[in-house]
Amino acid sequence: MWSRCSIAGVGDVNDDGYADFVVGEVTDTTKGMLAGRVDVYFGGASLDATPDVVMYGRPNELFGWAVCGPGDLNGDGFPDIAVGTLDRNLENNVYAYFGGPTFDALPDLVIKRIPGAGFYGWMLAGAGDVDGDGRQDLIACQSSHAEVLGVYPDEMIELYGGELWVVGERQEVRWRGHDLADLYVSLDGGATYELLASAVGGLEENAIMVNAPPNPTRAARVRLTYAGQSPGLST
Repeated sequence: MWSRCSIAGVGDVNDDGYADFVVGEVTDTTKGMLAGRVDVYFGGASLDATPDVVMYGRPNELFGWAVCGPGDLNGDGFPDIAVGTLDRNLENNVYAYFGGPTFDALPDLVIKRIPGAGFYGWMLAGAGDVDGDGRQDLIACQSSHAEVLGVYPDEMIELYGGELWVVGERQEVRWRGHDLADLYVSLDGGATYELLASAVGGLEENAIMVNAPPNPTRAARVRLTYAGQSPGLST
């Protein structure tokens, strides 16, 4: 089974005078398959390995894919925590937890995925006070390209900026752009490509169903190009 962990310093979220940090583990199954979890560790003179607050995601949400300490988002004087997801159904949310002496595991703000934004929130970062309102701001990045995939028998595994696929199952590739595109798959890390579909798409938001490779591999790639273009040059 694969594993992915994220970690970030978040400042003194519980207002005890010590800096804290968070660790995300997306493969945690406490709340279901690939639900994920985030552990919050409060700093102190007797820091230990037991998390002080634990947050959980929903099944297949990969909660904790991204974590960050963006600063004081709501202007109450306490630093906050932001958590991103990589929901395989593209129902991604970004969760914000406001700091304070009674810090807990319930999100204070849920930012819903913007339609067409792909894997919204798969990267997070504090942005400082962009609009000059005295509160810190948050950057939530998206990944919408179908570039890299991995497949294993009967389980989802990590992809680098792409989809999560299961061996032999029908999967949906989504992308944005009005140009017609060709869709290719490679099973050898991009050394060679096989054409799956030609001259598809052409809408603002596009989708096509394909079969995942029949055998487990870490070397699979999916690539979209402009129609008629070599798969060695991605769009």
